[in-house]
Amino acid sequence: MSNEPYVDAELQKMKTNFVDKGVPVIVGERGAHLKTNGDGSLKCPGQDAYRKDWIQYVTKSMNAYGLMPMLRGAPASCLTARRAHRKIPI
Repeated sequence: MSNEPYVDAELQKMKTNFVDKGVPVIVGERGAHLKTNGDGSLKCPGQDAYRKDWIQYVTKSMNAYGLMPMLRGAPASCLTARRAHRKIPI
C-alpha cells in the first residue's frame, strides 16, 4: 500500500474540524472497485487481496479517528466481474 499517510492526514482533518468539536461524521461512498477487461476477466491478478487490505485499513483508520464508516454497495460491474470469477453465486 502507498496512500496510507494521505488517508490518515485527511481523516485527521475530519477529526479535528468535526469530531473534536462534537459533530458526528459519517463517511460514505467509499470502496475499491474491481478493474476488469471487457470480457469480465480481471485486469490485475491478485487485486482482490489488495482491495480487501485497503478497505480494512481505511475502515480501521476511520474508527481510530472517531468517524463512522459506511461501505458503498457493489455496482453492477463489480457483481458481474465477481460472478465471472465464481466469487459470489449467480
